[in-house]
Amino acid sequence: MSNWKKVLPLFFGALIFFILGGILWPKNKEDVEGIQTFLSPTPTADAGLVKVTKVIDGDTVVLENGQTVRYIGIDAPETKGECFATESTNKNKELVLGKVVKLEKDVSETDRYKRLLRYVYVNDIFVNDYLVRDGYARVYTYPPDVKYKDKFLESEKYARENNLGLWSKCNSTTSIRSDVVNPTATVESESTTQFVGEDKDCSDFSTHEEAQQFFVSQGGPSSDPHKLDQDKDGLACESLP
Repeated sequence: MSNWKKVLPLFFGALIFFILGGILWPKNKEDVEGIQTFLSPTPTADAGLVKVTKVIDGDTVVLENGQTVRYIGIDAPETKGECFATESTNKNKELVLGKVVKLEKDVSETDRYKRLLRYVYVNDIFVNDYLVRDGYARVYTYPPDVKYKDKFLESEKYARENNLGLWSKCNSTTSIRSDVVNPTATVESESTTQFVGEDKDCSDFSTHEEAQQFFVSQGGPSSDPHKLDQDKDGLACESLP
């Protein structure tokens, strides 16, 4: 009888342990994943919502956390005396300054200046596209961030055909920045393009960016008198760093 008194508490203790273990321990993969999800929550759907506290120009803003954002796919006139720069900057301020915007990433995280590269939305307005369609900016197509390239090109075509914004106020494309890849820009035909100095090839440039600027200044991508764009994709000397 004394042995039963010793064994009985152990028996009931083990029974309670197994009962509680069956209740609390996850029974299947879904239960385990549920616990892991609780411990490591995924970002919420509105994680990309941020407030704009400063507008630099028509395509660049500063967020409340101090990060600078460069709009993907477009290029607005610089504020240093370029045609339609003031109007472009003011429109961007009207759209986003002091407002909460949603950011969308393409492929690249930042540019070489460490600015975030993003598509920007405020309410139901796609800001990048809005600025191009109303003539406050033009298309800046630079791989690999080309998700909305076709949309932007169509919007620029609309702005040009309707003489909106900079397309009516600026007398020529030389009044607008020409250091970007823009397949729709109006350029001189190859027969009238003037070489700047001697003929150039890729070995004459240190970087792709330097070659690209020269390429565009000589009529690229529609005209390529120096044969810098061998595969005809609008980018000069892609083998350069």
